[in-house]
Amino acid sequence: MNIKLPKRYANLAEIMMYENQALADAGWDPVELPHGAVDIEQAWKVWVLEEGLTVNGYSVPPYFMTDFASIPKMLRWLYDPVGAPWQVAAVLHDYLYSTAPYVSRAEADLLYFRVSRFMGTPYVSAVAQYVALRLGGWVAWRSNRKRLATEGDRWRFLASDWRDWARESGL
Repeated sequence: MNIKLPKRYANLAEIMMYENQALADAGWDPVELPHGAVDIEQAWKVWVLEEGLTVNGYSVPPYFMTDFASIPKMLRWLYDPVGAPWQVAAVLHDYLYSTAPYVSRAEADLLYFRVSRFMGTPYVSAVAQYVALRLGGWVAWRSNRKRLATEGDRWRFLASDWRDWARESGL
């Protein structure tokens, strides 16, 4: 498996607090929180790729916003959504679910399983996560597809200059 990892992620809440403080200092109105985060508490759960991610020909451009793995609170003692071996798989999965109209849900879920295994997730954990995606992922899939249809492929990006990166990468 060929993977080019991003070197850095930024937290959306920190970005927004910094940007809004700079805007307030200049006398401007604050920027609204993107990605459906209605308050700063929700923004703490969203991360932004500062560099692109590439996995076997699938490329996630910089400025893509992700919550990593959407793990229910009652299971977070078992599976941490951030910093785990499946984090890369979760970013790619979020991207495929929300912005790639040419990929089926089944393909995205299977790719999550394969990448998480490659990154070091134990087999039993990877299977459990894959089964959870197949059983419950339809909710996120349907919601993301509606947003893709109504808002276009930029709705999960913090900045618009990701298109330049995509062109340079041949996407």
